[in-house]
Amino acid sequence: MFDISRFKESLESIEGTCFTPVQVELRAFQCEDEQQEQLPPVSLVSVFPIETATLDRTVISIDAASRILGDLDGGVVGAVRASLVIRENGNVRVERYGPYLAACTSTNSARIYSRLRREVIGATNPVSAPHYSRMPDRVRGFLEKFLLKKAVLSFSDALILYDGSMRVATYDTPSSFFRQICQHALSRGNDLAAVSKQTGLTMRPDGRSILSALDGVDSPHCAMVKPVITQDSWRYYGDIYVCRFVRGGDAFRVDLPPECRKRHPIILSELSYLAGPFGYPEDLRIAHIMS
Repeated sequence: MFDISRFKESLESIEGTCFTPVQVELRAFQCEDEQQEQLPPVSLVSVFPIETATLDRTVISIDAASRILGDLDGGVVGAVRASLVIRENGNVRVERYGPYLAACTSTNSARIYSRLRREVIGATNPVSAPHYSRMPDRVRGFLEKFLLKKAVLSFSDALILYDGSMRVATYDTPSSFFRQICQHALSRGNDLAAVSKQTGLTMRPDGRSILSALDGVDSPHCAMVKPVITQDSWRYYGDIYVCRFVRGGDAFRVDLPPECRKRHPIILSELSYLAGPFGYPEDLRIAHIMS
């Protein structure tokens, strides 16, 4: 287990504080099947097959979650928890961190936000804190980055996965953060990959989602879509792929650093090896469930 005492110290104590729990109607959570039109592949994107490779190195998968538990006078109480799934020498183990509680109010959000930025990304420049209602999710993001940094510096010759993207140039994720993380990863022989189930990125010329790049392609394939995204490409560190890892599975966004220990096709092949029935890496799915 990693020592995250300094992260916890950045949060505010809520001892002796009362809050009003959020009322949740569980029957309201229902999913409906949707029939989506399958469009032809985008002609501007080159599509390549993914060959499934064996995986002979350690895999660390990281995910985190946050929930707002209730309301305070001028704020909210949130809970955050993270999980690491470590696949090593044929064995799989899970490490859980939290849940940690954070009382985020209009008066203390700036302090919490400043502490977390300083502790996790090393930023000391003053910035405005998000509204307290968004703070639990920001704490979740910082916890995930904190554990990502710990994993990169603690393991060697490993593939490190996390749920998300490599978007930079934000107050929470300056460009220097991923550049330093990836440099540390390379120095220890690690590779880093971000896998996302959903994305708001779209492509030229018609503004379709990047995930539509593999429409009409049923078998394991990938497409490198960063050159055709309509958003500012400089806001995303590394290369952006759309991948289908199993036949008939869903398409996912995968961000890979520009410099990796292994070539990108090999890393994508390793992700295909880890894919579950719907194509999502099984270890990331476990990390999500345990969070």
